[in-house]
Amino acid sequence: ERLDGLRKDGETVPDLILVHDTWLEKMIAEDTILPLDGGLSDSKKSELFQGMTQAVTYNNKTYAVPFWQDLPLLYYRKDLMETPPVSWTELAQIANRISEAQDMEYGLVFPGASQ
Repeated sequence: ERLDGLRKDGETVPDLILVHDTWLEKMIAEDTILPLDGGLSDSKKSELFQGMTQAVTYNNKTYAVPFWQDLPLLYYRKDLMETPPVSWTELAQIANRISEAQDMEYGLVFPGASQ
C-alpha cells in the first residue's frame, strides 16, 4: 500500500524492495512492480529450486530474485480434529465445521495476499 501511495503521489519509490511472492501477482496487475530486465540467467536459475523461480515469473518475465524458500506447516488442535486433513478440500471442510461448531468467524487462518 505504501508503494502504491508513493507512486500515485508522484513521490520517489525504491529501486529494490523485499516482498513475499504472494504479493507479486497483485503488484504486477497494479503496475506497482516492473520485470527485471534480463531476468535471471539460465545458469543462475539452474542453481535454484524450480518452484522458487516459478513463483517470481509471470508471462515469461522475471519480477524478483528469490533468495529464500519457506515451507508452511499445518498445526492443528487435536481436541478439534482427530487427524490432519489430507487435501486442501478436506481442510476447508473441516475449517467450516469447526467455525460453525465453535461459533468462530474463522476455522482456519493462512497468511497470503489480500483479495
